[in-house]
Amino acid sequence: MPTVFLSHASQDGPAARAVAQHLRQTGLDVWLDLEQLTDGQEWLPALEAALEASTHFLVLVGPSGVRRWVEREVRYALVRNTDRPEYALIPLLLGEATEQALPPFLRQYQSPLLPDWRNPDRAIIQQIAAAILAAPPERVNVLAPDEAPFRGLNTFEAEHAHLFFGRDPDVAAVLERLRRGDRFLPIVADSGAGKSSFVRAGLIPALHRGRAGHDEWRIATLQPGDQPLDALARALPQFLPEPTITQNGEAIATGHRFLSPPSGHPGPEALCDALAALALPPGSRQLLFIDQFEELFTLAADPTPFLNVVLRAAQRPHSRLQVVVTFRIDFFALCRRSGICSANTTSSPASPAHGFSR
Repeated sequence: MPTVFLSHASQDGPAARAVAQHLRQTGLDVWLDLEQLTDGQEWLPALEAALEASTHFLVLVGPSGVRRWVEREVRYALVRNTDRPEYALIPLLLGEATEQALPPFLRQYQSPLLPDWRNPDRAIIQQIAAAILAAPPERVNVLAPDEAPFRGLNTFEAEHAHLFFGRDPDVAAVLERLRRGDRFLPIVADSGAGKSSFVRAGLIPALHRGRAGHDEWRIATLQPGDQPLDALARALPQFLPEPTITQNGEAIATGHRFLSPPSGHPGPEALCDALAALALPPGSRQLLFIDQFEELFTLAADPTPFLNVVLRAAQRPHSRLQVVVTFRIDFFALCRRSGICSANTTSSPASPAHGFSR
């Protein structure tokens, strides 16, 4: 059985405990100093013995990079990997850390990203465990003992990405469309075909894992309902990283100020102005996911103001906003009649890149 030495900085101790717990759930043996060293024990010999006994080396890297004792452990792992390539070395980026936080020699190794260790993307844990166990990811169990592997008719969410598989070619096709800069991308299929699950558990986790490049993606999700501009304003805080209650309220108020002005007619740059007011990182990219897009035509009294502000924001030169929508194919004619689902924005709904099933 592989033995994983888990290296981490002291400030990343809680994250290390969480990662160790999830890896052990896959059947791996994980050595973590916080759990193995006792008060009064000579810790340096214990670290040396654990490193020598390990078969794999996993290092957690936060935004501050690799420092002090972690750097010494990494140097040991680099030397051992050079002498014995089967001794795998895996850097795991935490939170908003990027590859630039890695020492030069570590950048040659594949470095998955775990955006939130408190609610970890278990597909990332599954990917790491599969690499260590030399097994296909779908054969690695990351389920809690009381967790059922089947969702039935329920939608797959991002936290179910480890259960959602079989759509990778379709995910890759949509990622390529986003990479090449498509601003408005409809996902069209029959009712119950799994459109929402495809985006929530397939596309969005893939973006967070860096499959569309290492850009920082900020993602907001909404359903239009009968008040789509209000729904858009309430979705804006999702573009912020872990907003406080105050920041959440301020972002919604900002959205309402621009999107629902006293005149009742938002300006053409309303969404652009609202996004600018959020002061998002300059290099970040924004994805607005509008689920059940057909509600604009079935519930909203007038979809035009919403369509105008969203499409204007996405189509503005040098915009960092891209829009993905899901809607039922039986409402495709309504969308086409509005002019937004023309041949310039999407291919036929029968195209393999747009007709999805669960």
